[in-house]
Order: sequence, then C-alpha cells, then structure tokens
Amino acid sequence: MKHYFSYRHQAFSLAINELFKQLQQFVLMLMTMFYIFLPGLIAGLFFGLGKIVQSSSEVVSMQVGLAYLIFQSLLMTVLKPAILDLKHRTFHTTLLKNKFPQILSDITALMMCHLLFGLSVFLMIAMGADKLSRAPHYLVFAFTQLSFALVLMYRPAAVIWASVLAFIGLLFFESVLMFFLALNLLLLISLYLPKRLNCSYQITITPWTFWLSYFKDNIWSLTWRFTMSGLVFWAVFIIVTERSDLVHWYALGGALINQLWWSSLFIETNKYVKEHRLFWRSLNQLPQIKRSQHAYLIALSSMFTLPMLCLFSSHLSMWVSLLITPLVLILCKNRPQFMAVVWASLAISFIMLMVIF
Repeated sequence: MKHYFSYRHQAFSLAINELFKQLQQFVLMLMTMFYIFLPGLIAGLFFGLGKIVQSSSEVVSMQVGLAYLIFQSLLMTVLKPAILDLKHRTFHTTLLKNKFPQILSDITALMMCHLLFGLSVFLMIAMGADKLSRAPHYLVFAFTQLSFALVLMYRPAAVIWASVLAFIGLLFFESVLMFFLALNLLLLISLYLPKRLNCSYQITITPWTFWLSYFKDNIWSLTWRFTMSGLVFWAVFIIVTERSDLVHWYALGGALINQLWWSSLFIETNKYVKEHRLFWRSLNQLPQIKRSQHAYLIALSSMFTLPMLCLFSSHLSMWVSLLITPLVLILCKNRPQFMAVVWASLAISFIMLMVIF
C-alpha cells in the first residue's frame, strides 16, 4: 500500500506538470492578463465569498454560490485526469486488494487541487466561530463544494443535472440555506438520472454544417468556453448590480478574456483543416471550409463579447476592443506562437486607453 501511495503521488505530480506544459501558451496569456487584474481578481473572489456569507439580496447570494460551484466543476474537470490518474487507472487493480487506498488517494489529490475550497476554508478561519454561527448557510456551501467535487470525479453527469436543476431552483427558493441544502439533495437525486442523452439526428455534411458535426464530436472544446464565458458575463452582471463604479474595468477585462479563449479555438480547428487539407482540396471545398470556419469562430467570439460591451457602451475602448478578434484570428492562422504576446500587448493598450481617457 505504501508503494501505491508513492506511485499516486509521483503520477499526480507528473500529470500536473504535463498538463501545464500542454497549456503553456494559454497559461502565459492568462497570467499576463491576471497580472494586470490580479488585485481585482483576488478581491473579486473574496467579494463573491463575502456575498455568499452576507448580502442584502438572497438571490445574489444564491447566484454567486451557484456560479462558484459551476466554476469549480470546470476547473476540476480539467484536473480530473491528473487527480484520478485516468491514464493508468485500469492498472490500479493489479496493485490493490480493495478500492479504499484508491479512493483515499483520489480524495487527497482532489483536496490538493481544490483551490476554491481552500479559499472558503481560509475565510471560515478568518471569520471565527462566532460569525460562522450566524452564517450556517456558508458551512453548507463549503460542504456543497466538496460534494460537487467528489461526485464530479465519479459521476460527472450528476453534477450537470444538478447544475441545470439549480438554475430552475433560483426562481423558487428565497432562503440561501435551503437553496444549498436543496443543491445537495438534487445532486443525490441526479445520481440516478441518465448519464447521457442520445441524439440520433444526423447532420447532412456541407462546408457550413461540417463544423456543427465537428463541434458535436469535440463538445468539450465548446463546453468549457461556453461555461467560462457565461460565468464571466454573469460575474460582470452581478458586479454591475452591486458596484456600478467598477463595471468599466471588469466589463473590459471580461470582454478581452472571452475573445482570448474563443480565438484560441481557431488553433484547434485550424490543426484539423491542415491535417485534411488534401481531402477538402480534392472536393474543391477547401476555400468554403475556411470561410465557414472563420464565420463560426467570429460569431462565437462575439456572442458573449457584445453583451458585455453593451453594459458599458459609452466608452470608446470597449468597442475598439472588438478589433482584437480578427487580429488574433489572423495570428492564430499564420503565427500562433506570437498570439500570447500580441494579445497581451493589445489588452494592455486598451487598459491604458481606459486610464488615459
């Protein structure tokens, strides 16, 4: 058993390092952006936790809590292969007589990665027992963070079902405590719901519908981007409601980040186009495939950017930031290695424009 725990520790470390190498350029871009917004980002995280603890609006507390749970589910999904050692998990049974050491190792790795739960614990310690006793719903929220993370490891479909049902619950619940308790009940019920919904509809392949089929087969590439874009827009909307004086900073930051990860989708799709270039050329469809690719990516990139621009439409830099999308797409196509530098330079330029004007 000792050798198994040692193996899991080494496998976890190697998997995390490999994951960061795969995301090196993307992490560099985010670090550049977050270096600028780092104080605001940290303040925003604790601001959100503070809204869960106490808010003038029960609805806002429930919305922020649900947003945190969705965000943590997305992060845990990315880290799940490293946490569970999915690459070699089938061989674990040859090292173990029962599953207890495996589950214990899974939970240990999960706790090491669960940064948002760590923030919640830090805030609980800072609050002290007296203040916590006046905010029992926050303890239930912290427990919900753990329950969502654990279920995600072994039954991710249940987390999806519970999250969807939770959005409906926002319309009916008036108590934050009851909402988080209901979330755990929904999670338990969701364990017995279907793991997936089968769709038998077949798409007729044309240069314009081909990408629909591609995204259907590579649904994760859209799922995490849609989720993060929705969370960013949701966060900005809540900030607009609570702190209207900060909207121009967070709206611009949200718009730039959304453009970043939607533009990075071009690198993934362009790799596919290059691999099958001869096939599409043999059908005389290569130009059409490229045009439809550009159209879809520009539309997806603008889908969540435009609403945020409308939140602060009076500032010129917000609208000029739309120019980043075609520029970054061109770089993704011709010089993807320079995408991080150019995007960061443009982002800093727009931020300086906000400061000057």
